Amino acid sequence: MLSHAHCDHANGIPVFFEHNSKAKFFVNENTAPDCYGKLLLVTFYCGIPKTMMNDYEDRIVKTSGCYEISDGIYIVCHRNGGYSEIGKKGHMLRKSAGSWKIDDLSHEQSLVIESEKGLLIFNSCSHAGLENIIDEVREAFPDKHIYGYLGGLHLWNRKESDIRAIAREFKDANIEYIATGHCTKNRAYGILKEELGDKIEQFRTGLVIEV
Repeated sequence: MLSHAHCDHANGIPVFFEHNSKAKFFVNENTAPDCYGKLLLVTFYCGIPKTMMNDYEDRIVKTSGCYEISDGIYIVCHRNGGYSEIGKKGHMLRKSAGSWKIDDLSHEQSLVIESEKGLLIFNSCSHAGLENIIDEVREAFPDKHIYGYLGGLHLWNRKESDIRAIAREFKDANIEYIATGHCTKNRAYGILKEELGDKIEQFRTGLVIEV
């Protein structure tokens, strides 16, 4: 499953297909080779391998809404994007038919797995924002308790006050277990650890999580 259409999450996929001849690959239906970033006056491509969607068309499954992969395993897609303000703040763009638009993050999706303790949400970067992602999962599963959240939180360049606000969102949502890494980075993780204590741990090589 592809969390979102950025190169640091998709560039290894062609190698995966070379070594696996049968697994399906789940992508949001809005995934396309059209994601760009902007740094000062420089615009650069940061999307999926440009021919991936055509090269592996027979293996790719396009998802939308709340998509059931198997019993107790789901993908929850962002509801028609709608996060242009977040894309603008992050200097994220998409290019279509030669014209530019702000990335509304309509290509992002979360993996949701049912466990005995409740739902586990997996989201690689949480670009749309923790509160929005949790709200979307709650809408999809109104009668289910969300037990855990695993993924990056894109806090590497955020102010301390913003990071502590994310910790409050976890507390308000009654999330009992959090594992984070990647774009959260060490500084932000340290601040979250101060706020959340034993509820949070950091991804590391060899980490095994049992629920």
